[in-house]
Amino acid sequence: MRPNRLLVWQCLIYLVPTFAAALSMCNNQAPAESVSRPDSPVSGTVCSIPVLRGNSLRRPVGCCHFCRDMNETLPDKTPCYAIPPLEALRMKPHARRTCPLGLCENGVCKPTGKYEICETIATIKKM
Repeated sequence: MRPNRLLVWQCLIYLVPTFAAALSMCNNQAPAESVSRPDSPVSGTVCSIPVLRGNSLRRPVGCCHFCRDMNETLPDKTPCYAIPPLEALRMKPHARRTCPLGLCENGVCKPTGKYEICETIATIKKM
């Protein structure tokens, strides 16, 4: 079953500005001591991250979880797509493109020099 296109676009209109604000917080180059990080995940905390699908695998776009109270980075060496999250969010549902592969390093998706065809999926991965 394909999602209702109007509903998908309404969600994107809401999510793009929200992720833009969150992304600027996640990529803040502030010293580590000024960044608030919990000692353990809080039960019930919901985080999301843009995800694309390629070669039957799903990978996050970038290396930042967007959470309600704060943002968190993915662990180093996590496979990712090295494209701006906002660019991925603006892709039409099920659109295909060439995506640079990367690995997370200090919260940033560093390109590996390899590429694959990826496509959008109609959901945002919940953590």
